This record gives sequence, structure tokens and C-alpha cells, in this order.
Amino acid sequence: MEEVWHRPRWLRPILRLLARWDVLYPERGAGVPTRMLVAGSRDRRGRAVQVWRRTFAFDPERRIDAELTYEPRLGLVVEWMGPQNCLEMAWQPRFLPPRSLEVRAELQAIRLGRLRMPLPRRLRVSAHAVDTALTEDTLRCDLVVSHPLIGPIFGYAGEFRVTRVAASCAR
Repeated sequence: MEEVWHRPRWLRPILRLLARWDVLYPERGAGVPTRMLVAGSRDRRGRAVQVWRRTFAFDPERRIDAELTYEPRLGLVVEWMGPQNCLEMAWQPRFLPPRSLEVRAELQAIRLGRLRMPLPRRLRVSAHAVDTALTEDTLRCDLVVSHPLIGPIFGYAGEFRVTRVAASCAR
């Protein structure tokens, strides 16, 4: 990543907690070696999912892990993150020809088992990402996570080396 950032400083304790769950993290930097693994798999309910493992070479190494699938009841792609995939981000993807994908996502709910608790608007962080395929194994990503009251709080920009592996290797 050319740049990884967050603000304001008082968010560091929250980011430390999120780092334990492989969601976000408190480190900042420039020229951070980064890799991304995307694999097909099945979740606990047997649904087809994509497993995403983003790894950032900080000390200690930091990850952002997620599972993505199409959620028919919402009519959207959903990304689950956090302990036992309790954080539900609803995606609104849009293809930007010829090789980019724009994603606007919003943290909409917390799941505890089968219980789904929608979040009030003031607690919903949003993410805006533009991913561009530069080559077959390089993905350019510009991501900004924002809060409705604070504004932009976390982001990164740069390139991922993408590795495709069999689903059994993803976990």
C-alpha cells in the first residue's frame, strides 16, 4: 500500500480492539507490503462464499478478513467480518468499464447467531472502494471508511498482489 491512514487519534483504542478481530487496525504507514487472498468456499450454512484475506506487513502483521456472498433477502452482496462474522456490511457494487469495480458499502447490522440487529444510522460506518485490475495478479485499491458524524476515519491506497487458491486453502 502506498498509504495506510486513520484519524482522529482518539480512535486508536477502538482500532486496537477491531485489530483483534481482523477488521481494522491502528497502524499507519507508507510503502506497506500487502497481499490479498481470494478463495471460493462454503459458509456454515452451506452457501457459496468468497473468502477474502487481506494481509498488511506491519509489526505485528495485520489482517482484514471477510466472507462475501449474495444475500437474497436483501438483494445485495453482503460482507461479513469480525468474530463469528457478526458484522454485516451491505454492498452496492457498480462496474466501471473497462476493469474497475466501485463498491459503496454500509455496516447495517450485527448478527449474534440467527439474531440480526439492525444498527441505527448514527452507528453505521460506510466504506467506499474502487478496485481496478491492473494486471492478472495486481489489483489497485483505494478505500475510505467513513462515519456519518466524524467523516473519513480509515483508509488505504495502493496495490495488492492477488493470489488465487483452492477453497480448502482459504481458512
